[in-house]
Amino acid sequence: MAKQYIIFSADFPPKDGGVANYALEVAKALFKEDKLSKIYTYSNSENTSSPFDVEKISLPERNLGHKLGDQFSVFRKINTLLHYKGIERYTNRIFKQHTKDNTEFIVISAYGYQQLLTIKSLIKLKIPYKLVLHGLDIVSNSKQLPGLFHKIILGSQKIICNSLATKELLISTYNTLNKPIDIQYPIIDTEYIDNINLLNTNKLGFIFDIDLSEKTILFSATRLVKRKGIDIAIKAVVELKKSYPDLIYLVAGKGEEEESLTKLIEYYQAHDYIKLLGYISEQEKFSILNHSSIFFLPTQSLGNTDFEGFGISFIEASYMNNVVIGGVHGGVTESIINNKTGFNIDFDHSEGFNQLKEKIKLLLEENTTSSGIAKQGRNYTMTHFNKINCNTFSN
Repeated sequence: MAKQYIIFSADFPPKDGGVANYALEVAKALFKEDKLSKIYTYSNSENTSSPFDVEKISLPERNLGHKLGDQFSVFRKINTLLHYKGIERYTNRIFKQHTKDNTEFIVISAYGYQQLLTIKSLIKLKIPYKLVLHGLDIVSNSKQLPGLFHKIILGSQKIICNSLATKELLISTYNTLNKPIDIQYPIIDTEYIDNINLLNTNKLGFIFDIDLSEKTILFSATRLVKRKGIDIAIKAVVELKKSYPDLIYLVAGKGEEEESLTKLIEYYQAHDYIKLLGYISEQEKFSILNHSSIFFLPTQSLGNTDFEGFGISFIEASYMNNVVIGGVHGGVTESIINNKTGFNIDFDHSEGFNQLKEKIKLLLEENTTSSGIAKQGRNYTMTHFNKINCNTFSN
């Protein structure tokens, strides 16, 4: 029997997001080769039809401010340390069963203290693991939890980065690492996408209460956080609408910026043509991409305080024949080839706003240019981002 692997991923479907999707594709690839034993996750995986053995890890809650003594600094620190120890004891109990079964863990992402403490249990139990890193893992942990994160890196057998940009960031942050480092890009399941029952504009319009008939649809799908630049996108669409009255801008996703973005739309009185959709289904997302022509996220580094590790949403959009526009930082330049599969613009500088408007105008007015770029984007996606290399994880 082939060597067996256990995946630990904080996020896993039905939860959405880049980490969850990455973990799912790795799981499918290992399962296909009969190498997947189990999946551990913090996500609620009950009542889902899955061929995998998925177990939820229910970590003890900290409930900061609600523990006896939290109102005092000294006791608050003691309570936090006890909470950390509680996580370690809990995960030690769960993982102890794997100390003698000749399995190896594949850890998908290491973001924040809960994940790092969970991985620390693998080190304590001397269970081998390979570590998949995304850019934000490095940016956040190297500042917030540098000692623990360094220990987790050193404890791994191998590091797998989700992009060349993430690999370069890791090496520049920890330039003395003596570890094998590979790259496995996020991928999309083209067979799954091709079999989705896509909805027409009438049905989508009914679901989201907006008239999409004979409209030019611009689209963004993302977590609503500052680095994604949705505020920039809204302001650009407001100005473009004056020259292109048929424009509609749809934004899928939720996040901490939702309230401020809602207020921005209200300020411009743009609710008739800019719509925050919240969480949407995969069917709805790919149906919108089937009817939209431009997908854009004005991603920023926010003065090198944040990091876009790759950008799987650009790949999904390219596959659906959208022209994609994104930033120039992190792995975005690997998911978008500037002037060939889309456009990269530096949104950390103010001139990026006008460049965005000019690129959208170009695409709206020159159909030949738009269709040519869209075709190249789809071809690029199909040849570069459609397969997990199992050897990266099993060797």
